[in-house]
Amino acid sequence: MRASIIGGFLFRLGIGALPFLLPLLMQVGFGLSPFQSGLVTFASAVGAMGMKTLAARIIRAFGFRNLMTVNAVVSSVFLAACALFTATTPLLLIFDHPRWSAASSARCSSPRSTRSPMPRSSRRR
Repeated sequence: MRASIIGGFLFRLGIGALPFLLPLLMQVGFGLSPFQSGLVTFASAVGAMGMKTLAARIIRAFGFRNLMTVNAVVSSVFLAACALFTATTPLLLIFDHPRWSAASSARCSSPRSTRSPMPRSSRRR
């Protein structure tokens, strides 16, 4: 239980900081304009919105527990991949990364994922 709380805290901390730190890295570290840096952040919002429309179907298809397990690994890999960006990384790859990262993390925060994963028949009414 403690490992899941600490792991969840660190993951949410990283995902929450990404919209602020990634544009800063693009501007200060890589010398991109604020507009180019904003496009990277915009890609993240597009990925999250796209995933929200599919989240309920994906949860029904694969199951809540299976999806959350796989999603934890996939999201962590995408979050850690930000550490590999350099000034020579192609902008298209950097632009596409937040979209997929946000899409994978949106699965964790969809309204359906906050509901109880128990079958309807065993829930109290």
